[in-house]
Amino acid sequence: MYVDPAYTSQECAECHHIEKKNRVDQALFICRKCGVVAHADRNASHNIAARGEAVWIAGCESRVPAPSRCLDGGGHTTASGDLPPGPVVNGRVKSVPVKSNETNVML
Repeated sequence: MYVDPAYTSQECAECHHIEKKNRVDQALFICRKCGVVAHADRNASHNIAARGEAVWIAGCESRVPAPSRCLDGGGHTTASGDLPPGPVVNGRVKSVPVKSNETNVML
């Protein structure tokens, strides 16, 4: 999953106000809007986690039939009932042959 890190070090994890001056120095974050004080890296990590959660939820709740499994570990299938393709490697879906009793099944 990709999370855009842009402005996470300048965004308040509490009120989401973005301002360059929120980042007082390398280690200190003070929001100019709500006044929250935090360690700058911890504040940025909360922003990245929140964005990651939003991306995750958007992907898992998509109504569009997905060509691959949701990363929650469930055995989801595609709209046609088939198992989806295998893992993504270097931006491409890698099909993995699995032998069954009757034929080779591409997972």
